[in-house]
Amino acid sequence: RALGFLLASASMAAAVMIWNWVVYGSAVGGYSQVSAAFVPFTWTAFVTLLFSPSRGLFVFSPFLLIAAAAGLKNIPKSPLSLPAFCLYSAAATVVFFSCWETWSAGSSFGSRYLCEAALLLSLLLPFCFQLRSASRWLREVFILAVLCSCFIHITGARQGDHGWTSRAFRGDDLAAAWKWRDSQLVWTMIGGPDDPSATAGE
Repeated sequence: RALGFLLASASMAAAVMIWNWVVYGSAVGGYSQVSAAFVPFTWTAFVTLLFSPSRGLFVFSPFLLIAAAAGLKNIPKSPLSLPAFCLYSAAATVVFFSCWETWSAGSSFGSRYLCEAALLLSLLLPFCFQLRSASRWLREVFILAVLCSCFIHITGARQGDHGWTSRAFRGDDLAAAWKWRDSQLVWTMIGGPDDPSATAGE
């Protein structure tokens, strides 16, 4: 099953690359026309894509962190299972975009480049059902993480980030991605420091 999964994934990837080559003239797609390139891997970019308050996958969707942890716990039992390869593929996706010069994905809400990784990690959610036999606090943390994730994305979809992308976004600056007060998450929840909607009641 694992081999079948790899072959199917490779076939789809090859089809996409052929399509990109025919339509855009480059196997990596239309974005190859943008002035960006691959750079050496750094753990800073990797961690920023997962945990920073402006682009962190696990900050905008904290339930995925629990899903990843549950799947990781299962790897020693079945290292070549389909769930294990989902986790490997998600990790490879994060590594890939950690090596992309424009890792921040430009104008977007949350970690746009990691949409595929989020989907792969979502497939590990069945392992979270095993939390029913775990301690009560762990089950409650998982439920809270799901509700928090829903709240963040529903809020972002309904009202946007209060102009964060146009006024506070600092491109591919790794340090800026960690500034909590001026982060996209904070601006989405309460508005920016100079956002009229954040001080309307004062």
